[in-house]
Amino acid sequence: MLASSTEFFIAWRYLRAPRKEGVITLTSIFALVGIALGVATLIVVTSVMNGFREELFNRMLGFTAEASIVAPGSKLLEHQQLIMIAKRDGAVRLATPLVEGQALLSARGNSSGVLLRGITNESIAHKPKLFESLTAEQRDDFALGDSALIGDQLARIFALNLGDSISLLVPQGVTTAFGNLPNEITLRISGIFTTGVYEYDSGFVLLPLGLAQNLLDYGDNVDAIELRLQNPQQASSVKQHLQKELPEQNIVITWQEKHSSLHEALIVERNVMFLILTLIVLIAAFNIVSGQVMLVHDKQQGIAILRSLGMRPSGVLRIFLIVGGAIGISGTFIGSIVGIAFAKHIDSIERFIEKVFGVRLFPFEVYSLPSLPSRIEPTQVASIIALALIISFSAALYPARRASLLAPITILRSS
Repeated sequence: MLASSTEFFIAWRYLRAPRKEGVITLTSIFALVGIALGVATLIVVTSVMNGFREELFNRMLGFTAEASIVAPGSKLLEHQQLIMIAKRDGAVRLATPLVEGQALLSARGNSSGVLLRGITNESIAHKPKLFESLTAEQRDDFALGDSALIGDQLARIFALNLGDSISLLVPQGVTTAFGNLPNEITLRISGIFTTGVYEYDSGFVLLPLGLAQNLLDYGDNVDAIELRLQNPQQASSVKQHLQKELPEQNIVITWQEKHSSLHEALIVERNVMFLILTLIVLIAAFNIVSGQVMLVHDKQQGIAILRSLGMRPSGVLRIFLIVGGAIGISGTFIGSIVGIAFAKHIDSIERFIEKVFGVRLFPFEVYSLPSLPSRIEPTQVASIIALALIISFSAALYPARRASLLAPITILRSS
C-alpha cells in the first residue's frame, strides 16, 4: 500500500530534526555519507576492474591469436593441410604458421634472454597493436626477410634504435665432434613495435618465418597455426568444430584457455573486492538502524498521539520506512553520481595525483598497461544501486516495525 500525503509530511518533519536532536541528525548524516561512499567506491572499483580486464585482453589479442592449433610435445609436420582445414571454418578469417623458441640477445655489450617468434608478414596485418605501431616502410622492410622487430621496452633497455644490429644465439645448432654448437645470427632492427603489454614489449623478438625456421633448425616444420577469428568470443565454438576435423594428435587452444589463470584471478579479485566494499554499505546501514531507534524513542509521544487520532500501525510503519528509505535513497543517489563521475575521469584524476604527490600509482612494468583503465557497465551500476537500496530499507525495517508496535496507552500513561 502506498503512503499517504500525511505520512510523507510527518516523515519530512522527522527528517528535519530540530537543533536539540542534533545527535540523531548527526547519526543520519553519517549513515548518508557512509552509503554514498560505499556506493561510489563499489562503482569505481568494479569499473576499474572491468576496464583493466578488457584493456589487458584487448592488448594481448592485438599481439597474439584468438586460437592456435598445436601438437603437444612435437612440431606440426603437415601444417599446410591444417591451414586448409582451419580456413574451411567460416568463423576463421586467417590461419598462419608460427615458430617460437628461446634465444640470447646480445647488443652493446649486454645480453638478455628473449622469446624468439617467427611470423609471416600476412599475420602482422591482422595483429592490430603490432600493425598500428609499425610504419608501412618498417613492415615492408621486415618482409624482405633479413631483419628483426623488437619491442620498445626491449629497445629502451638495450638503448637500441632503428638500423642497429643485434646478435641472437639459440641452443639449436650443428652437432660436431666437440658437441652441439649453437646457432648465432646478427640482424638489423627494421622496426620497433609497441603493444602496451610490458611482457611483449620487453621480451619478444620477431623474425620472418623462414629466417626463424632456419635459425631454430626447424626445416619446414612449425610450432603452431595461429587462428584469427571473426569474433574472439567465438573461440570456444570454433574449437569444438575444428577439433572434429583435425587429426587426433592436434588440439586447438583458445585465448581463454591460454590466459585462464589470469582471467580467473581477475574475476575472483573483482568478486572479493565487491564483497569487501559492500561492508561499507552495511556499516552505514547500522547507522540508519541506530539513528532510527533513537528517533523512535524520541518521538514516542508523537507516535502515541498519531495512534490516538486513528492512524493505523501500518501508517506508523510507513512513516519510519520513509525516513530510513530517504536516507538510503539520498546516499545511493549521491554515491552513484560521484562514483560514475570518478570512474569516467579516473585517468585525469590519476595524472593529477601523480603530479601533485610525485608518485606512480600505476607502474607500467607491474600492470602491463600505460594508464588506469575504466569501463562502466550499466548492469553492474544498477545492481550496486539495487543492493544499496535493499540494505537501506532492510535496515530501516526493524526500527519502523518497533515504532508501529508501540502501545499508545502505555506511552501516554507514563508521560
